[in-house]
Amino acid sequence: MLFGDDGKINIGLLRNHFFREGRLSIDCALELVRKAKKLLLEEENMITIEAPVIVCGDIHGQFYDLLTIFDITKPIENNKYVFLGDYVDRGDFGCEVLFFLMAHKINYPKQFFFLRGNHESKMMTESMTFNLECEYKYHSIELLNEIHDLFDALPLAALVEGNSLGRFFCTHGGISPFLTRLSQYNEIKRVQEPPSRGPMCDILWSDPLEEPQHPETMEKRRLDAWLATDFADNHLRQTSVLYGPRGLLNFLEKNDLICVVRAHQVMEDGFKLHYFLQNTDIPPCITVFSAPNYCDMYQNKASILKINLENICFEQFEYVDHPFNFPDFFDCFSYSLPTMMEMLVNILSELVVAVKEEDESMLTPEERKSDEELKKKLELYKQKTTDKMKEKADVLKLKKEIKTTQKLNKEWFDKVLRIDSKNEMRPKRLTRKLTSRPANMRTVSDTNILH
Repeated sequence: MLFGDDGKINIGLLRNHFFREGRLSIDCALELVRKAKKLLLEEENMITIEAPVIVCGDIHGQFYDLLTIFDITKPIENNKYVFLGDYVDRGDFGCEVLFFLMAHKINYPKQFFFLRGNHESKMMTESMTFNLECEYKYHSIELLNEIHDLFDALPLAALVEGNSLGRFFCTHGGISPFLTRLSQYNEIKRVQEPPSRGPMCDILWSDPLEEPQHPETMEKRRLDAWLATDFADNHLRQTSVLYGPRGLLNFLEKNDLICVVRAHQVMEDGFKLHYFLQNTDIPPCITVFSAPNYCDMYQNKASILKINLENICFEQFEYVDHPFNFPDFFDCFSYSLPTMMEMLVNILSELVVAVKEEDESMLTPEERKSDEELKKKLELYKQKTTDKMKEKADVLKLKKEIKTTQKLNKEWFDKVLRIDSKNEMRPKRLTRKLTSRPANMRTVSDTNILH
């Protein structure tokens, strides 16, 4: 049994079960999600935490790498953790990540704190991979709806006090021009789907303005203009803002803060210090990213940030291997169906052409019109299938190329970043519907279910 008589969860059992790709029963998963949601709703939008604390960035469904975080910070019962959001999507083990982390919230409610990321929303999980994953693994709309409700319950920010250097403000994306005082964060109505603009959107989607690489060679006029930037449009995300030096430094000064700690962006070394050309020991902004070899393509390191009583430090870690899944959680047979269909379409197309050449004189105008429409439909289906399979094959080819590449460097990281940039945007609308695949297609054996 997963739950003990005291309502606590057997963490060791859960870890080993998920490690072997086990699943929870629907009733067990629902109970876990509902208990965690109740605890999250009791917390304010902005949580106050005393140092020391361990800050973790994006996880993105990389369960086996998440285990590394717990392994390098043992014993967990002696620590406090703040996770900055983005637990699901992109990686294939979002359910395991979410359930495992929420189990820790249930067992250690005053030691584990979880903030909302931009991927903790109905729109993002529909557009990306988590909804498909949840459907494939659990076949339960009720569970998916409960998870979406849990996303709405997640707090938005954390204030870390007790460090001799100053106070650290933690959030997923960054700051907003609509929020100049910390007191305003608790005034936000957070239990909702994140809107496409406004303060809540900025908390989840904003990014720091990119710093000039060679400020010493810039014209004074241009450099002064950059330093005077408060906020600018965020074209990469197609939503929210970029916060510049003036906007960020004003926010820190008004609220007696030393640094904004955020996640939201993959970094080659697992972290980045955004100094904004300020001559300070602690940068005004720090990015932490905790998903190594992000999407099995970036070959980046991951890190966690330790905010101690008198200093801060990073601990980097590398990725570990994980079980393989085909794109969109298809099994081998289902994944091969489009190729088989393409062959059938080619055969049918040839038959249509052959019949047309031999018996066209015998066909009525209506039959000739019907043949032309059939041929067009076959060609259209063939093109769609070819394009879709090419896209999936390109991803698998790229991942294989990464594993066989001997020399990995900044150029490679930047190349993957460019290829993947479209996935960093906010979707305009829901673009992916649940496929309602038959439950007998690559389902999990009942013997591997934990109750």
